[in-house]
Amino acid sequence: MNFKKIRLFHTIFYITFIFIISCKTAGISIQPAQTRKVLILDLQMPHQIKTSQSIQGWWLGSKDVFEIDNAGRIFSDYLAKYFQAPLFNVYSRTDLKYYILNKREQIKKSFPDLSEEDITLLIERANPVDFGKVLQMDLVIVGRITRCNTFHNRTFHWWRSIAEVEIEIYDVSKGTQLLSLKKLRKKRFYSTSYTLDLLAKNLAKEIAMKLE
Repeated sequence: MNFKKIRLFHTIFYITFIFIISCKTAGISIQPAQTRKVLILDLQMPHQIKTSQSIQGWWLGSKDVFEIDNAGRIFSDYLAKYFQAPLFNVYSRTDLKYYILNKREQIKKSFPDLSEEDITLLIERANPVDFGKVLQMDLVIVGRITRCNTFHNRTFHWWRSIAEVEIEIYDVSKGTQLLSLKKLRKKRFYSTSYTLDLLAKNLAKEIAMKLE
């Protein structure tokens, strides 16, 4: 039996007990961290990116290049998955989808001459804080995908995926930006989706630490 470890445990327990009693005696309440309501909007995509497969290079360096135009939505879904209670309460991604669809219909009725792309641009350029106020959120997360590709070598059949994102976090009550982050992830033998998942997981941890 390790008596040093037992003595250390008793010492830590005694100090913690004395601290709690002191706080109660002084009228100090120990409050848990406040849960923040978070709205995660779909990350914007460069408009030149379309779901496609192309070929680059030649001979041994010839490779297939795969792109998907909904990587922004996929990444935001993953990010919402990793923002967990008790620190965060994420606005339902499904409810957000229908909220945006309703906004699109309202814009279309008011401005019937606008194309679908024009409506998308209007929504993307809207102040993210306004969305947060309407939906009564504490924080809003927006951003953009700057790179998202999967490369497959046509000769040796190895592949790798690259994903790069820029994230901005806004305080709704103050209308100010709290954080701005840019992250890149490269993984060999990983799909685009799984690379986005890993990037979202690491980014969620970093954001949680910075917002504590």
